[in-house]
Amino acid sequence: MKVAIPTAVLLVAFSLSVHGMQDDPCNFVNLFIGTSVTNNGHTTPAAAWPFGMVQASPMAGRESWRYCSGYSFEDRRLRGFAQNSVSGTGVPELGDVLILPVRGEMDEWSHAIDKSSEKASPGWYSVVFPEVGITSEATVSEHTAIYSFDYGKGGNAALYLDLQWGVGGEEGNRVLECETHLCGEGSLTGRLKTKGWIERDVFFALCASRPFSRTRIANASDAEKGERWLLSFPGEGGVVQVKVALSAVSEEGAKDNLSSEIPDWDFVRVRKACHDAWLQYLSRISVDGSVDDKVKFYTALYRTAVQPNNIADVDGRCRTAKGEVVKSSGGRFFSTFSLWDTYRAAHPLYTLVAPEKVPEFVNSMLDQFDALGHLPMWGLWGRDTECMLGVHSVSVVADAWAKGFDGFDVRRAYEAVRTTQRVTHALPPGIRRKYFHLRDEWEILDRFGYYPFDIVKGESVSRVLENSYDDWCAARMAEGLGMDADAAFFANRARCYRNLFDNETGFMRGRDSRGCWRDPFDPFEIGHSSETANDYTEGNAHQWVWHVLHDPDDLVRLMGGAEAFGGRLKALFELPDTVKGNGFTADVSGLIGQYAQGNEPNHHVIYLFNLTDEPWRGQELIRRVCAEMFRNSPDGLPGNEDCGQMSAWYVFSSLGFYPVSPASGEYWLGAPQHSRATIQLGGGKHFEIVADGLSRECMYVKSVTLNGRPLVGFKVRHKDIVAGGRLVFKMATADETSCFSRVWRSSTRVGSFPYAP
Repeated sequence: MKVAIPTAVLLVAFSLSVHGMQDDPCNFVNLFIGTSVTNNGHTTPAAAWPFGMVQASPMAGRESWRYCSGYSFEDRRLRGFAQNSVSGTGVPELGDVLILPVRGEMDEWSHAIDKSSEKASPGWYSVVFPEVGITSEATVSEHTAIYSFDYGKGGNAALYLDLQWGVGGEEGNRVLECETHLCGEGSLTGRLKTKGWIERDVFFALCASRPFSRTRIANASDAEKGERWLLSFPGEGGVVQVKVALSAVSEEGAKDNLSSEIPDWDFVRVRKACHDAWLQYLSRISVDGSVDDKVKFYTALYRTAVQPNNIADVDGRCRTAKGEVVKSSGGRFFSTFSLWDTYRAAHPLYTLVAPEKVPEFVNSMLDQFDALGHLPMWGLWGRDTECMLGVHSVSVVADAWAKGFDGFDVRRAYEAVRTTQRVTHALPPGIRRKYFHLRDEWEILDRFGYYPFDIVKGESVSRVLENSYDDWCAARMAEGLGMDADAAFFANRARCYRNLFDNETGFMRGRDSRGCWRDPFDPFEIGHSSETANDYTEGNAHQWVWHVLHDPDDLVRLMGGAEAFGGRLKALFELPDTVKGNGFTADVSGLIGQYAQGNEPNHHVIYLFNLTDEPWRGQELIRRVCAEMFRNSPDGLPGNEDCGQMSAWYVFSSLGFYPVSPASGEYWLGAPQHSRATIQLGGGKHFEIVADGLSRECMYVKSVTLNGRPLVGFKVRHKDIVAGGRLVFKMATADETSCFSRVWRSSTRVGSFPYAP
């Protein structure tokens, strides 16, 4: 069911001001895209700083999967504002230190909202609570949120502080420890230890513009350890401002973060500073197009910078995964790495639009390696959730190395990659098995050449495919650094996917320790995590057979050549769009046949039409997905946002190219969706992308030139982009491109694997 949102509400909510619209990309960001429960985008309209620690987040619920971020557009009541949230994840977490402006003690600690008053733009959120006559605004710095609560004339002014609240975990037992300390008439600090997806320590400092008295509110049960307080302000009504800073280190760290970043009560100044930070980021790409086109593009670009998050304090101190307080490399320490998702497109995008962040991300991963003995799998709040499969920080490190980034120790980075891909690590204590996907168990893979499903329970095929790609990344680094023995070892193991290709069925299929194929076998059956007796992760055999990112040409050979491969690929989009499975299947979404745009393992698949004689089919599908599955509405995403990956797919695809094999240093060409786009590269350089003749009918690529010369093949190199220049696509109708497509395909071999026999 699609939600019908009144046009008037959308225009207010999106905060699209006509004045200055063309000059300010922030005006095109719609923070409500993906917030609807109907598409499980799980995004939030929280006020956030680019890559910042704090997100001033409206909270509506925490009771189900729909509330991974704590918010759904359909809700008509808010529980208050938390100081952090996750963006589009498939697991609920964060939502710490909830505050709600109130008139006094209430029966229910929530307010109805005037939906037409709800507004958001980068770094700002506002809503009216009509039943109590309070208008709320929020903006942020990197570590601190500031709120302006207008209570109007008359009536009591108070603030409800709920430290038991949070997203994820068991509601009554989420908080393990809690303590607060008054620091004066208008401020307090506190410490929380919470248990949700992970166990973590949260420290905060709260300061109000008016002094308050506080009254303890009784908890619902003895199991609840989080304190609840009513902070009452003297006088009647008026405006009260509240600042809340977070720290992963200490209460003193939270106080320093607050006083360093927002020493005064100038809400307007903070909002402008946050807006300017977003303007600086969003201005790195300019695009032509309609208002709708720009809203979709700049919202997607915005989502890519909501995370990762710098959780080091202003003095550079951070807390490692083992709980030790250390000085971070370069004074910044990033976490919230949804790596199973973001290694595919979000991190390659950062190498173009946020290159200054890439060494900081790598150094943060290396700091985690020093603490854990392996690179992070899915980092959150400085811990590793051990979630999903494959340790794809390996890909991020290898990608940074392959593209020539400095600012980190390459030998240290390679040692981290090598150790992560060679040494099996046990499940750390405190990780909930519900979210745990087996890490590596290299001795089993080295013995059998695959993961037997009778030994490794669940995800056996997906794990081999993901690990094969990471091994290829390790092989590339090893070869480049002169580690010949390592290069040969990893290159050989990168071919393990071949051991799971079943010639009879044409699928990657599970095998047991005797070498027998799983039987019965249903290629439509969805697998989900290590909890189900299935060989796939959040998908089925139809979706996972294409997951040979590092050597798609070999996949063509396995399937019997280009003609057979093309037939299989075409059929994928024509199969029934059924979802079949006994377990959780909601994140297998955005279906065209059995292609699932709503989940990450298929994000490269459309581009594989470049390996066939009909690349126009991929170009047609890119237009279809961009137009139909990414929309300027709350239900405008095809699935979980997943910390920027879903949006990064859209950014790349609308520009006209995509990193099919992220660490290769190459991007595969698709079909641009903007007549003109420009990437600002710094140092006076820029890269311009032109779609000459682009229209609804002329969606196909007839020819491509790079700096005036014909570009042979379906790829452009990273080094050519960052050197600056002009990429021109000559667009045409389908009839005009068919002959050219065959010539173009035959002139090049795409995605070759350097170790293929």
